[in-house]
Amino acid sequence: MLLEVGQITKPHGLRGEVFVKLSTNRDERLTAGTVLQTDRGPLIVETSSPHQNGWIVRFATISTREEAEAARGLVLRAEPLDDPEQLWIHEVIGSDVVDTTGAGDAFVGALAAALDRGVPWRRAFAEALAAGSLACTRAGAQAALPLAKAIAQLADKVEPTIVVAGRD
Repeated sequence: MLLEVGQITKPHGLRGEVFVKLSTNRDERLTAGTVLQTDRGPLIVETSSPHQNGWIVRFATISTREEAEAARGLVLRAEPLDDPEQLWIHEVIGSDVVDTTGAGDAFVGALAAALDRGVPWRRAFAEALAAGSLACTRAGAQAALPLAKAIAQLADKVEPTIVVAGRD
């Protein structure tokens, strides 16, 4: 299974470099030698550097402004990363949602409880996301409220992926 990791948005300069907007927070997707798949075939990253809200990337098979212009809009895909410490969206796609009743209450309650305990915002959001998600796995509002241990276990996986602007 290939995951969408970014998109070529426009050419940059005259020598075939392109501007890439990542849809992942994993910068290693653009390290030299990485092979990314597109609808037009594979692209091999030669160099990349952060630039404003994206990356300037040179691919091995794009060497002119015209080729870079032709690559505009290409979606970049890659194999999932093997990182057991992370919870990936493709791992939860297809999960059974039994009942969403109470999911919002579980989210808000867990967020309020975490902030009341003085935990950092990132952890508070992780616990809230975990509580709301777990509440969807069982029927009923009160019966579906997850146990603290289950919330903590899922929050441990979710927390490293959360970015809270202006907090922590």
